[in-house]
Amino acid sequence: MAKLLHLPVLLSLVTALGLAGPLQFSGSASLQGNAEFISGDALREPYSNLTLNINPSLTVFGIPITTDILLSTMESDVRQALNKFRIGLDPLSLLRQRLPVPGFMQYLPKVDFGTFSPSYSALTLSGATVTGLGIEYQPWKLYIAGAGGRTQRAIEGSDTTEPAYWRQLYAARVGFGKKEATHYYLTILSVRDDSNSIERNWPDTTAPADTIEVVTPQENYVLGMEFNLSLFEDAFRLESEVAGMELIRDNRLPLVDHKQVPNWIERLLRIRWSSQFDYAYSVRPVVNVLETRVFGEVRMVGPGYRSLGAPALRNDNLAFSAGVERSFLNEAVSASASISRERDNLIGMKLTTTSFTTLALALNFAFPNIPYASLGYSACSQNSEGLSDRSHIVNLSTGHSFTTGAISHSPSLSFSWQGHQSGTGDGDYVTFDLSLGHSLGFPFPLTASANLGLARTAYQDSAENRFYLSLAPGYTIFGNWTNSLSFNGAFEKSGRRFDLGLNSSFPVWKLCTANLGIGRTNYQGQDGSYNEWQLTGSLTKSW
Repeated sequence: MAKLLHLPVLLSLVTALGLAGPLQFSGSASLQGNAEFISGDALREPYSNLTLNINPSLTVFGIPITTDILLSTMESDVRQALNKFRIGLDPLSLLRQRLPVPGFMQYLPKVDFGTFSPSYSALTLSGATVTGLGIEYQPWKLYIAGAGGRTQRAIEGSDTTEPAYWRQLYAARVGFGKKEATHYYLTILSVRDDSNSIERNWPDTTAPADTIEVVTPQENYVLGMEFNLSLFEDAFRLESEVAGMELIRDNRLPLVDHKQVPNWIERLLRIRWSSQFDYAYSVRPVVNVLETRVFGEVRMVGPGYRSLGAPALRNDNLAFSAGVERSFLNEAVSASASISRERDNLIGMKLTTTSFTTLALALNFAFPNIPYASLGYSACSQNSEGLSDRSHIVNLSTGHSFTTGAISHSPSLSFSWQGHQSGTGDGDYVTFDLSLGHSLGFPFPLTASANLGLARTAYQDSAENRFYLSLAPGYTIFGNWTNSLSFNGAFEKSGRRFDLGLNSSFPVWKLCTANLGIGRTNYQGQDGSYNEWQLTGSLTKSW
């Protein structure tokens, strides 16, 4: 209790020092909550939650130290953690903001402590959340980075929860050259599950026949090399990466005794009976000449390749892509085109091979004082064992902003069309969506917007029409009390839905800004009917 009493004194001291000059204290905080109440034929369960975000920042002689804290009432031991805590030191962020930075700050490391997402490369470490410590340091031409910590916590399996082992990740990256320029980096990644962190679920004679172990403790080692070449002030750029890995699908199995393999290799790789090896590579050339950008990529990810540091990476895939972008007349006109092709079953282990081909075209006009226009076309085909699915999509949008007297206008029109043809002839359809919108701004603090649309989907033997509309007026009272009303309606043969919402934002003295909202949804359709109330609220403060 005594320590809590000292907290206001410490905050006052920090604030006073910040005003004095060497220290600057800033940041923001928000408390957000929502609650739902549903009656009738509910299609889902209502939920309520409360979330606290605190983002203070302390600048010490120009060096920013940031803190991010997230606490949620949805935190539970039966899933991966939602609560986050992070402390970050990133002096070079000032350079990216084009702010003047003292010379010595350019050689200070970037530090992350808590929960963060390190990003090394697409084939090694990208998209994994780590709770631990990360450092990135680049003195002169030398580059050093490292990260370590927990990527998932242990969760016991049950009828309603997916089991997970405690997973620890360590990564290191070293090389020469700046990340945005020519460089050569070497990346090493090690990920291991703790096999003792949860109970085993082996089948036994008393359990049902389908009681098997859902997950096994894994172990993963990845070695990656990245070489980027930038020439002629980045007019030509080549990005390349190659990586190899070992994945141990069950690290409880014994080591394999390879008499023909040297002992030092066995100790390094630790090959077990469940080990698998594979590799991946990518090459991405880019040319920027005469306001034209030409790019391409070749990427191959082997069928057995897997990095536990890049969970979203798709394996067993060979992809080629190319594209061009160009702007004209001081960027008033821009055009782009791209094509890609990829396929799986690289070593013929699957019964079928699937390939994808995608084409995209875009043309944009943005001349001053006349309506803008944007036109896009894309096509995608999927082929598998002689059967082909094809889709074509066309998008068109236009609009213009102008004033008549003291009233500002922003009308807009959008149209989209999609056609799909399946290889079997079943499931073919054509759909289009036409939407017209208009926004008004008045000399007094009133704004209003409206939107009206029609969507139609035609199948081989039937068709569905859907009409929708929305109205959203807003008015500000006393200069800082903003109120908005929204109405949305959708009508189709299978049912109708109405949404009505009211939102109000106002300052609470000089302490913070409050935002309160209430919404009502009414749905009646062939699959049932329900009424839903939504309550939202937030308190925000910046300093």
